[in-house]
Amino acid sequence: MIGLNLLRLIAQNKIGEFHTILERMSEEELSNVYIQHPVQIERYLMEGSYNKIWSSKMDVPAEEYHIFMDELMVTIRYSADKRFTLQGNDTEHYSRDDIASCCEQTYHTLPVQDLTSLLCLKNSSDVDQWIREVIYSDWFDYILVLILLL
Repeated sequence: MIGLNLLRLIAQNKIGEFHTILERMSEEELSNVYIQHPVQIERYLMEGSYNKIWSSKMDVPAEEYHIFMDELMVTIRYSADKRFTLQGNDTEHYSRDDIASCCEQTYHTLPVQDLTSLLCLKNSSDVDQWIREVIYSDWFDYILVLILLL
């Protein structure tokens, strides 16, 4: 239950409360797999390693963790840019928007194969499809980013 609560706090962007709970835990408790998962997720989040968070989404210590991992994907999206409104339940799409927003700030150019990997897509045609979805959903800020990246 503590591990789920820690993951919930991360997903709700309550990092201060997350660290307060961690500080009160013993070394033995911190080594528990159910605690280690949210600790690792928070570390990835602080590093900006969204691809690692994305990969960890499928490697959870208990089935219940999926609920908060999905919520975290939405939180990642909103932490970067709160101007957009939530549309549907496609949490993958939201974290991809966040990653694309970070790419705009980080890279002058970015090969399509690297963008494919960063967005956790399978191939360049998936990148093309994602760009079309972005354009059709009126998220015009990303059009310029993607043009510059491609």
